[in-house]
Amino acid sequence: MVCYSGSFSKVVAPGLRVGFMIANKKIIERGTLLKQFTDVHTNILAQMIVYEYYKNYDIKKHIAEVSAFYAKKSEYMCKLIREKLPKEIKCIEPDGGMFVWCTDTSGKIDIACHILAMRKALAF
Repeated sequence: MVCYSGSFSKVVAPGLRVGFMIANKKIIERGTLLKQFTDVHTNILAQMIVYEYYKNYDIKKHIAEVSAFYAKKSEYMCKLIREKLPKEIKCIEPDGGMFVWCTDTSGKIDIACHILAMRKALAF
């Protein structure tokens, strides 16, 4: 059995809390019940925004544009990590997605490292 779920928050607009699920009917029914336990239903205005956006705009072009935008931000963040944080902190540049992973090769990440990152406008 396969269940695929996703979100429009990074595609249409950051913070837009509208998602989707592709699955068989039984899983959809259970997922709907679980969703209703948490917040009754998704914001109708947000759903309409997603609908109108997909109806009226070239979503593939938009995805290419936002992907390039976030790739630049990711590259810049990795550059700052390499320049501003201790050498023991290694940045793993993502092949895709929005998240940058770091590892501490010394095994000693502590509050001091977090404070240093915050002072340099980076957050964990």
